[in-house]
Amino acid sequence: MGRSMVILNSVEAATDLMEKRSSNYSDRPPIRVFSLCEVQHIFNPFTDSHELTSMGWKKVLSFIRYGKEFQLHRKIFQQHLHKLQNKSYRPLLLTEARALAQNLLGDPKEKNNIVARYTYSGIRNDGLTTDEDRYVLLANEVGRAMATAGALGSSLLDFLPFREWNQYHECLPILSQISVQYMPSWFPGTYYANYARKWAPKVREFRDLPFEDVQRQMKEGTAKPCLLVSELEALEHRAIDSKKTIEDIKGATSTAYLAGVETAKAQAELDAVVGSQRLPEFDDRDSLPYLECLLHETLRWQSPLPTGIPRLTIDDDVYRGMFIPKGSVVIGNVRGMSWDERTYANPFSFEPTRYLPAPLGRGEPRPEAHWGFGRR
Repeated sequence: MGRSMVILNSVEAATDLMEKRSSNYSDRPPIRVFSLCEVQHIFNPFTDSHELTSMGWKKVLSFIRYGKEFQLHRKIFQQHLHKLQNKSYRPLLLTEARALAQNLLGDPKEKNNIVARYTYSGIRNDGLTTDEDRYVLLANEVGRAMATAGALGSSLLDFLPFREWNQYHECLPILSQISVQYMPSWFPGTYYANYARKWAPKVREFRDLPFEDVQRQMKEGTAKPCLLVSELEALEHRAIDSKKTIEDIKGATSTAYLAGVETAKAQAELDAVVGSQRLPEFDDRDSLPYLECLLHETLRWQSPLPTGIPRLTIDDDVYRGMFIPKGSVVIGNVRGMSWDERTYANPFSFEPTRYLPAPLGRGEPRPEAHWGFGRR
């Protein structure tokens, strides 16, 4: 439909383009299904513009177009998630890890909510119980909304050439009035307008509710140290009264929240190193190589995002004699890289020892594709 698409099936190609040429491959295509969640009124696909916008996916780092706003959000993450800063979160993470183990033991059927709460604890250290944690339940609803939308960047709206039709507005003025939200039910793509009307309120609530609660706790003097508190305190000290800056903080913190036999071997290693009287701590990590390999193999074997999130080329490029035009959608085939027989022997088998050096394993490279490439 007039758009070029490039599929990268090897780590080498993804590294060459997304890392070594990251300045040209760090943009995102407009994911129009999520853009619909931004609007309160009309979304016009011909111009990718809205009449009114509200807090939704627009401020989530994973979907932000490359530019100053992306660099700002990335800086927020780097300030709090770099290696040295991570140590300051270790007491909180240890407390939550122990609560995670206890809660999983007590109610394994609620494993999804329990694990989600652990992820959330680094953003808001509020001590809520799993049953009372409305934020976790809200996050699960938003996660279902994303799953309902289908693979990122793959909807019909992402491929219909709305911009190309724009040249006919003068001879057919009716085209300028077409909006996905007002298209008849039989027209392709109206499913996504219904999707947006249903889920946009939840998306906005997911962004705003935790932020407002932390602001209230800070005023009351009851807020505990966490990523969101740190950012709000920094904003206050800079004396910046900027709605955009506050929205950027909302977006960054919500992004952070959006991450048999082999088990017996891991358990044996834990028993040997940790024993049965305590839970593992950060200082034990170097002594648990098999458990580390088990985690890497889980991510390689079943990648959370098999095709990642699409990129968009900023300028024309040439790679290995192939012309890649400006505006091409570039997809990293994470699953293909993870199952590449040139890199991994028996790639479809679950073998954690593959990463260990000989003679214990084959010394195969640990998978990195699922973490993204370059500036993304």
